[in-house]
Amino acid sequence: RNRFLAWRKVSYIRDMLVGSHAQWRSAFSDHIAKCATCKTVDLSRGRSTPPGAPPVRWPIPFVLELLAFSGFALPLVGIALSCSCAWRVWLLVLGVLLVV
Repeated sequence: RNRFLAWRKVSYIRDMLVGSHAQWRSAFSDHIAKCATCKTVDLSRGRSTPPGAPPVRWPIPFVLELLAFSGFALPLVGIALSCSCAWRVWLLVLGVLLVV
């Protein structure tokens, strides 16, 4: 077979034209029957199958959700509590560390 570099583009254009009208199908078959060069080119090689369904995405684990919620809630609780300032700072630091 002939090594034709643009086989994929030509195959796409041929399929598009043949699918749109029956005259193109007969024109391509007549031309390929007469042309010695076109007889040696295989346009059907490398046909890929259509892609399947996308991979399944797993939900976010509960531990990560809990970590994110804690990272958001602990600083708010730490600021809102009416405890000593030392506890507020430690809760704020813990919440920021959990977010990161």
